[in-house]
Amino acid sequence: MEGFQEKDKICFEKLMGKKREEKIIAFSSIIYLENQKKIWVEQNKNFGEIYIWLKENYLKHNDPFKDLRE
Repeated sequence: MEGFQEKDKICFEKLMGKKREEKIIAFSSIIYLENQKKIWVEQNKNFGEIYIWLKENYLKHNDPFKDLRE
């Protein structure tokens, strides 16, 4: 994906447009890519910011199962 660096994550707010339809299209696209296992979606709290990573970069720098091991 263009614009991503090795450790980069991008917030969903930067991807969505101003119109309601653009927000829906952006969110649907994120859900599709996550379902295809191409990206990792992270949200630290309810109604908090949504961060999007390229899946391979996220797994290099984070442990998605850390909470389960503690």
